[in-house]
Amino acid sequence: MKHVYAIIIILSLFSLSLRGQSSSSDSNTTVERTAPTLAFGVGTLSYFGELNTQNKLNSPLTSRMAFNFAFRQDINYFLEFELDFWTGITSANERTLGRSLNFETQLYGFGIGVNYNFANFLKEDHFIEPVIGVGVEAIGFSAKTDLYDVNGIRYNYWSDGTIRNLPESDPNAEKSVLIQRDYYYESDIKSDDFYNLDKHNTYAIGIPITVGVNMLLNDKWTFRAAMIYHFTTTDLLDGVDEKSGNFEGDAKSDRLIYSTVSIAFNFTNTKPPKEDAYEDFTPFLLDEDEDNDSINDFEDDCLVTPPGVEVDERGCPLDGDKDGIPDYKDQELYSAANVQVDSVGVTITDAVRDLYYVRYYDQTGNYSPIDAETNTIQVVANKVQRRGKVYDKTYAVAIGEFTGDIPADLVNQILSLNDVNTYDQDGTIIIAVGRYTTVGAAISRKSELIKSGITNTEVIVVDKEYNVTKLETSESYYEEKEWAGNEVAKTGNTIYRIQIGAFSKKADESKFAGLPNVVSLTSEDGITRYYTGLYTDYNAAAKAKIDLMINNGMNGIFIVSFTDGKSKSYTNSKLSSTGTTTATPLTEDQKNSIKFRVQLGSFKRQIPTDELEHYMELGNIKQYKGDDRYIRYTAGEFDTYKEASNYKAQLRNEGYKGCYVVGEYDGKIIPAKKAKELRNN
Repeated sequence: MKHVYAIIIILSLFSLSLRGQSSSSDSNTTVERTAPTLAFGVGTLSYFGELNTQNKLNSPLTSRMAFNFAFRQDINYFLEFELDFWTGITSANERTLGRSLNFETQLYGFGIGVNYNFANFLKEDHFIEPVIGVGVEAIGFSAKTDLYDVNGIRYNYWSDGTIRNLPESDPNAEKSVLIQRDYYYESDIKSDDFYNLDKHNTYAIGIPITVGVNMLLNDKWTFRAAMIYHFTTTDLLDGVDEKSGNFEGDAKSDRLIYSTVSIAFNFTNTKPPKEDAYEDFTPFLLDEDEDNDSINDFEDDCLVTPPGVEVDERGCPLDGDKDGIPDYKDQELYSAANVQVDSVGVTITDAVRDLYYVRYYDQTGNYSPIDAETNTIQVVANKVQRRGKVYDKTYAVAIGEFTGDIPADLVNQILSLNDVNTYDQDGTIIIAVGRYTTVGAAISRKSELIKSGITNTEVIVVDKEYNVTKLETSESYYEEKEWAGNEVAKTGNTIYRIQIGAFSKKADESKFAGLPNVVSLTSEDGITRYYTGLYTDYNAAAKAKIDLMINNGMNGIFIVSFTDGKSKSYTNSKLSSTGTTTATPLTEDQKNSIKFRVQLGSFKRQIPTDELEHYMELGNIKQYKGDDRYIRYTAGEFDTYKEASNYKAQLRNEGYKGCYVVGEYDGKIIPAKKAKELRNN
């Protein structure tokens, strides 16, 4: 054992000396210190001893599965310290004319060591590196042997190669019975009389020698393939040694070979360290003037003024008309105050501004393609907010009330009215026309509506906070009622409005404050659309759209025309106060064609590639393009709402947070509520 203790002492001193060298402050070489590495390995454990004299590596008769866990810490960039724990099973069977022996043992090992990776000889960007290592370890084992079958009958090995219940020399040997080994190692070698061993230690010291190769996958992960040869100080892993017991062996200690592959994770923070703010500090010369404008750099607000340009006391080029364009670039030196100018300082007139934007945002096609170059517009004037007179209260005529989605055809009819407004009263949407300062004017408009066929009308009061109350306390305006007329009165005129947004959830309406004639309606597809403006001339609507894009920064808005709504009649349908419709009952085939699906999302433009790939993983994806230009994607197809609802819950658990159930009929999306009513489920 003396040589084992000597190795332990040498390894400990070697490790301490290397750590001292890596932290030495007088060294010219900076050693990188990294965080710990944890490794897990798996492989086969092979035994070499008296019962395996052929020395066959990884033989299924002597090699079994083994595992190891390792903790590694860099000493420097080419040496590492390692703590290793391993466990495995090994066994062997010997069958000769002289003896028949077998054993199996569970082994445990724990040790320390040092590994060398040759990095001081390899290129800095190397991917593969060889590894050698040496260490010392403690090994525990519990050797057992298979002496009896499952019925407790002792094995007797005969010279003809059979196993019988009686010895070959027994007087009744002719009555012996053949038996089979069960390969269950039930007898402890240490205490069994068959081996006649004095009590011996079931632990030993080992010297592991490692030879392998590392593959550096990235800064964090390393793959290692290695072979570890374990020299042990015991010859009793198999129960046979040179001088004790009933069976004579050789003088060599038993050995083990662990063939393994492992993966290691390094906890090093790969983010680059923060640079010292003063590391590359260069003293600032107070009298230095890099651009030679007579203003030293310490006081110069404009350090890159071109040569020869006249500057002010701050070192910035002069700007006489204060339009944001320095005089040396300004092609109009005396622009009026607070006007919009382009990038060369020339005033942008209303005509020029309109020309710029009808070219870029033309919907008629009259100005496309754009073949003229224009300067970048830089707005320097202040925006003007225009607001109408605010009254404490006004009067309007209510023509409908909804607590749910509004049918798409009816939306178009409502928006065809030239003075329609909507009021949200705690989730109830009131559709009203007109905005009058006197009761008489509102009553007059109500009479006109009744004559045109809209009989379900009521004069309402709207305060400056847009709260709605009834005019007459004797009549309950908020009772459930049906629309007596089946379509809105037709005017024969075309009305243009500007759609400024479409949202699946209620929008922040404060963003639309100050815009004229803002109307919002929620249609059958669950989308709430906001419109502004009211125009009978397309050019006026187009100019207003351009103003919104310039002054309010609104992109993606477009003009929508309404002419008495759609031509579809509601003769066989009535609109209730909840905004749903009832129609002629469907046939069974029509009902069966109604399906429930789960809507994943809607997009006005092309869906992002990663989002589409995410959807496609679900399978059974369908795409629908609506009249509102939105493309909707759905998943699944079910006959009942309950099945679709369960699938929706599953998708939400998988991260599709915004999905919801919709119906499908005749290739179109309809509300789930309506689909349930039509199918009666």
